[in-house]
Amino acid sequence: MKSLQSCWAGCPCKCKQVCSHTQNRSPNDAIGPAKHGCSALTLMLSSLLLQDYLKQVRRELDCRAIKYISLNKESHVLEVPDDSCRVPSSYSLVGHRKGFKRYSSDELKELVVVRQQREEQREKV
Repeated sequence: MKSLQSCWAGCPCKCKQVCSHTQNRSPNDAIGPAKHGCSALTLMLSSLLLQDYLKQVRRELDCRAIKYISLNKESHVLEVPDDSCRVPSSYSLVGHRKGFKRYSSDELKELVVVRQQREEQREKV
């Protein structure tokens, strides 16, 4: 994936002044550049937020084996090994397979919705 700095450098509207990736990240951080039509940049920011969320979950659950998978029409479902991680009750179970359980959370769903909106914006352009 391209670095954020190279993405900022290629942005004609200098939206880096509107949207900061480094401070208080949330799904709405990717909105600033969208106001200026930088759909590729906002999509990249949304993807970075999803990567950051996965790192955060791995750190919180102390389990490096957690990864994203796509399940039916749902993208970005957390796949967690059965034996190595204790998952909080705030996560909702969405499926399982031998040795793994698949979870989602409200925050993850929000991040995925934002990313899907950015993909739709990019396709319109």
